[in-house]
Amino acid sequence: VLVDERDRLPIGPVSILAHDGRILGPQDLWLVRPENLGLRADGSVATLAAGLGKGDVVDLAAAKAAAAR
Repeated sequence: VLVDERDRLPIGPVSILAHDGRILGPQDLWLVRPENLGLRADGSVATLAAGLGKGDVVDLAAAKAAAAR
């Protein structure tokens, strides 16, 4: 069980977020070589959106609702 060091109790839910705040699941993760960043499987190129900064907060409920659309 993954726990926090201080209390040794289980940690809460953890999310991996995309650069634009989307919540990612296992099917969304992929490894690429650094020189291929942004190159999509169909050959198109993605551009980097305004990213999240250290300490930024994401409204998870809103992000989940947007992803469901």
